[in-house]
Amino acid sequence: MALFCLQMATYVLPLLTLPYLARILGGQNFGVYAFAFALTQYLSVLTDYGFNLSATRAVARSRDDDEQISSIVSVVYTVKISLLVVAFAAMVCVVRYVPRFHEQASVFLACFLSVIGSVLFPVWYFQGLERMRHITYLQIFGRLIGTILIFSFVSRSSDCALAAALHSSGALIAGGIALGVIRANGHLRLKLPSREALSAGVSEGFAVFATSAMSTALQNGAVVALGFTRDMAIVGSYAAVERVMKAMVFLFSPLTQAFFPYASKKFAESQQAGARAVVAYARYVVTGACAVAVITSLLSRPIVRLLFGEGYVAFHVVLQVLAVWLVLGVINSFAGVQLLVASGRAATYSQCFVLSAAATLILFIVLVPAFSYLGAMTAMTIGEAILTVTMIVAIRRCGIFAPQPARALHI
Repeated sequence: MALFCLQMATYVLPLLTLPYLARILGGQNFGVYAFAFALTQYLSVLTDYGFNLSATRAVARSRDDDEQISSIVSVVYTVKISLLVVAFAAMVCVVRYVPRFHEQASVFLACFLSVIGSVLFPVWYFQGLERMRHITYLQIFGRLIGTILIFSFVSRSSDCALAAALHSSGALIAGGIALGVIRANGHLRLKLPSREALSAGVSEGFAVFATSAMSTALQNGAVVALGFTRDMAIVGSYAAVERVMKAMVFLFSPLTQAFFPYASKKFAESQQAGARAVVAYARYVVTGACAVAVITSLLSRPIVRLLFGEGYVAFHVVLQVLAVWLVLGVINSFAGVQLLVASGRAATYSQCFVLSAAATLILFIVLVPAFSYLGAMTAMTIGEAILTVTMIVAIRRCGIFAPQPARALHI
């Protein structure tokens, strides 16, 4: 429940400011704002380096050993701060060597504050100790402060850097407080870790980092590709409408996540029981996704006009095309997580995901320069369709729905 509330805060609070900022900043400045934050998502993944899973597991295993936890915390922060320097250098290179971003340096630097906040906030530490309420309270508090400040102080189109700084301030405030909580723990002693400990920590986090980087590349690839090739007014209009559809995807995320333990239990009983349970539940959720997609497509114009104003209505087609992407995404969640992963075929799911991700990135490179935002949303939808097809093929080859032979009775 704490993680669910945290996820709600992560998605809902920014959505409250989305229509406001899109209207106040205008398409051009909102495009810079959206692109800068999309770019910082890549940098956040770099600095996280998979520790949200690998370090969480390490802390959970050593929760009664203060010396070992001190070593884990020291290793994680040493690696994260080192990667933060690399991330900052990458940000400076983008601003300095891409001419179109020279005048927007303040916006990029303001957005980078969120990366610093991400580095400071020890999600992995609290989650490993199962102190999830600490994470939830601090994150919600920080994001709520940022939301209130945006509504209070951002009032002109020239306030783009200010909006980015206030948005980032939530993560920075939460991270600073959380780091203070850790330092107040008298049982922890932070120190410079040994080379062996650093090597082990980097090795354990790499696999998760690679998967997270690929996922982030898909989630933010359209905005980033448009930002390097198209006018920022197009980037801003597309990013605003795209976020509406991504918010709708979030509505279905808890429904699929909550079902995973039950699906795993059924597959432990038998393959047929697991497959039947997944199909029976998926019918309802996929039907709901189809209904949302159809309604969104039919009402795309008034939805965009209501949220963002007349200037964004031309981009209503983004909702119509991404409605297909929404349905495919829900189907893929059941095919990948509930069928392949729950039945013990996580490696197969990973292979399908990597294949579709690589295809999507190639499509971004090919289609976005030629067809602008139409190419971006087409690449996303085709990539999701490729994932659907590859997983259906994988499911058939694995024989998940094949009848199982009866067991012989031994006397």
